[in-house]
Amino acid sequence: MGLAVSAGYFARPYKVLTRPKDLLEIVRQIIEAEKIDQIILGYPKGLLASEVANLAKRLENELKIPVELVDEELTTVESEEVLKSYGLHNIKKYPIDALAAAAILQRWIDNHKERPE
Repeated sequence: MGLAVSAGYFARPYKVLTRPKDLLEIVRQIIEAEKIDQIILGYPKGLLASEVANLAKRLENELKIPVELVDEELTTVESEEVLKSYGLHNIKKYPIDALAAAAILQRWIDNHKERPE
């Protein structure tokens, strides 16, 4: 599970979690440390969709923080392509899930920026 954070209009990769048993406590600590006021969660198509929707409800209910689902389609592929475009072909050594999380968060930011009138 990749994590990203933002300050203002730019998302950045934060870290990758490998299905920890204490996910809620880890997320709670990150929320406090980074002063996070909303969670943007990548929403997959297919078999994992209901699992992610349930996680979103659980995070929102137990951590008392708004959670919004955002389509995560092709974000891993896009992240791999970005690395390759920089000449980084051994992509397995990079935190792809965190890069994909940053892409998801950046999509959300771009769609929610205040537009000048």
